[in-house]
Amino acid sequence: MIVDPAQHVGEPGLRIDVVEFGRHDQRVHRAGALATAIYASTKNWAVVIPTIAWVGGITAALVIGTIAGLLPAIRAARLQPTDALRAV
Repeated sequence: MIVDPAQHVGEPGLRIDVVEFGRHDQRVHRAGALATAIYASTKNWAVVIPTIAWVGGITAALVIGTIAGLLPAIRAARLQPTDALRAV
């Protein structure tokens, strides 16, 4: 089953536009980063992200993404094609 992200979530009482939620989330993060940079510059602090922080963040994202992609793929690969079609 393919779900278009622009469609609304079909849970009772919960109507969230997934695409708009993602855009809102990005705007909030950018605004927070900008506010932090402005505040740091008013205090004459250097705006620095430690190397260990961004390397750790990228590594964690890659590991989580790999696991999240591989687990369903491995499960699906073990199914017979007829069983997979029956599940849809």
